Amino acid sequence: MLAYARGARARLAGDPRALAAIRLEEARLRLAAGDFPAAAELFGALTTCSELTEEQRGIAEVGMLRARLVMDAGGEPDLSVPAFADPYHWAPFELIGDWL
Repeated sequence: MLAYARGARARLAGDPRALAAIRLEEARLRLAAGDFPAAAELFGALTTCSELTEEQRGIAEVGMLRARLVMDAGGEPDLSVPAFADPYHWAPFELIGDWL
């Protein structure tokens, strides 16, 4: 996923709003992977980014705080974590009832 974000940054170099949104997603991926210092740095830079909406800047502020809070946990980041491994993302596909 991070490689895709890097490629997207190269393709969208002329659109500052799109680049800021991609950087926000990259920070979220790094946070999910446990790369807390890099996530905190990216989120911190995005909190003052004028290309983001107020909502996106709020997400960046919360992400920065979350990354700083868990930095003490230590360990190495696992950048191979699938982006949608959490069951939260699969809830819309839950089968209820008899499908036959």
